[in-house]
Amino acid sequence: MNLFWKITTIVFAALFIVTGLFFIIPGTRNFILNSVAPYSEVYQKQEQENKELQDAYISNLVLLAETRTSLLNAEFKAISYQNEVGVLQSNLQNTQNNLALALSQKSAVENTLADTNTNLANMTQSLNALRAEFNALNNELDALIEQESSDTARIELLTQEIVDVTNEMNSLQNIVDGLTVAANAYEAQITDYETQITTCNRTISDYESEILSLRSQIVELQDTIRELESLNSALNGDDSYKELVQQVISGTLTELRATDLEGITEIRDYAFYNCYSLRLVELPETVNRIGAYAFANCNNLETIIIPDGVQEIGERAFTGCRSLHTITLPESVYVGNFAFYYTGITEVHLPANCSNWGSCVFQESAVRDIYFANGTTRIPFGLFHGCNNIENVFIPTTLQEIATFGISNYSSNITVFYAGTQQQFSQISYVASDNTAFASAHVIYNYNY
Repeated sequence: MNLFWKITTIVFAALFIVTGLFFIIPGTRNFILNSVAPYSEVYQKQEQENKELQDAYISNLVLLAETRTSLLNAEFKAISYQNEVGVLQSNLQNTQNNLALALSQKSAVENTLADTNTNLANMTQSLNALRAEFNALNNELDALIEQESSDTARIELLTQEIVDVTNEMNSLQNIVDGLTVAANAYEAQITDYETQITTCNRTISDYESEILSLRSQIVELQDTIRELESLNSALNGDDSYKELVQQVISGTLTELRATDLEGITEIRDYAFYNCYSLRLVELPETVNRIGAYAFANCNNLETIIIPDGVQEIGERAFTGCRSLHTITLPESVYVGNFAFYYTGITEVHLPANCSNWGSCVFQESAVRDIYFANGTTRIPFGLFHGCNNIENVFIPTTLQEIATFGISNYSSNITVFYAGTQQQFSQISYVASDNTAFASAHVIYNYNY
């Protein structure tokens, strides 16, 4: 019996100690619960629910980010389409004006041609009458001569009249010839106007079709935007993108940061066309293309940060950006025709890839200093045509050719810093008459490039 009570006492004491540790020491309690709980069905069910909630939360965040990016893409695409419609409508109006002018001019020329043909008919009739008179006088004179008439006074009179009629006939013939030339010229003008009218009508039809297509796409985009906005709201997303879009539309936007455009892969054609208040643009790393006219006429744009991933800058993308003074371009970017036409850029660092660019990229810009990267083989057509402020041009030994108007003809006192020898420099192919400023430049050889 004593042994039984001793064992019972020890068991209860142990239970008492464990219970005390469970309630008194949190670490011990947590250890015991964590060790035992995973085997509990309730615990495992709760853990599964927690995991599903966590996954749903993360999925919701991802979907929200994707929705906001899609919204921005859709909104900016709609803006770019609206801008493009505006340009097309302006072009359409100009073409319609040209058509009206051509029709008016054609009508005026047709009236002039009618008057000319009337005068020509009258003059021809008079000329024919003179020819008949001339023939009659000649016949009478011939008859008198054959008869050996002694009427010398009549013969002299007939001779003088024949001379007068001949002079008058020659004068009328000149008038008829002039009227015939004029009539032919007027007919050629009418043909030209008819061609212009046909072209204008075709162009108007094309513009109207493009505008109709764009408006249809805008309607589809607006439906998409409404759906995305509904989804964004359901996901409890913020509406900060709306403020950004409104600022773009109203023209009050002055700075556009990479975070504002996060996820966007393309700045579409005409996206920020005529956004006069825009001063700074920082594009996100996701952007790979800047479309045609994307920032055209943003004449207060001072800074544009272009990520290395941009593969293409479209035609006239930055035309008219007079406040843009510097630009850094990615190594592999292709730049389209007139992309930086009439900008305020003064210093340009060109990648070797510029050899393959479009025409007249920096035409009539304020460029002063030009740096060609090592590996450049060709300066393309009109690259710096009309850039009258060029002072310093840095050229590597890899350059082989300068195309027509590659360097402005109108610059003076250019200094060329060439990495090679005079003999190597003489092997660069270019037409001096098309690049006179370059041909007369002061050259510094063996420059440490």
